[in-house]
Amino acid sequence: MTKTSAQISRPIQEHIMANKVKHGWNTTDTNFEMLLAYHEMAELTTALLKRDQDNIAEELADVTIYLLGIAEIKGIDLAAAVNTKVAINDHRVYDAQGHKHLE
Repeated sequence: MTKTSAQISRPIQEHIMANKVKHGWNTTDTNFEMLLAYHEMAELTTALLKRDQDNIAEELADVTIYLLGIAEIKGIDLAAAVNTKVAINDHRVYDAQGHKHLE
């Protein structure tokens, strides 16, 4: 039996939120979470520039954790949202001027 995106992502998002609660970290202010995610993106950029493969993996994980946490705060199943967006992108085309529209 194949698991759905909700069966995969919701437990991860819930685990991330439980860890935030356990440590007394922010669980409501998405603006603050975006600031922290931005910081992690800067660290990821540094790791990419240095071609530090181990650190790249860690920073990608950090960014993902923040995004999953924000999704949980907002009550969004992020895996389902990503799947929906990928399906839209699969049918998106661009004209000569770079304007996008669906097939």
